Amino acid sequence: MLPKENRLSRKDIESLKSQRKPVFQGKFFGLVFSMSNDNKFALILPKKLVSRAVDRNFLRRKFFIAISEITNKKNGHYLFLAKKGLEKSSSEEIKIDLETLINKI
Repeated sequence: MLPKENRLSRKDIESLKSQRKPVFQGKFFGLVFSMSNDNKFALILPKKLVSRAVDRNFLRRKFFIAISEITNKKNGHYLFLAKKGLEKSSSEEIKIDLETLINKI
């Protein structure tokens, strides 16, 4: 899990969603990005996509491990929106998709 100072708060997530920023599309994620002085991340993983809480938590752990391994060049708030197919992906595929999305910015 990422440290609390590197995670977006609920208030930050709502403000990102309401700004209607452009969404960058990847294989497993959509990305909403906003410039900021610090790096903060969040993942929205709906119950409709993965119904069991155990599976959602497992995917969140894989996501946050991959985020912590990626070196980031741009400071900002990153909101990742999960897509279908994420539940069947490996940790390496998630990491590659995250790197390509962050490089698109």
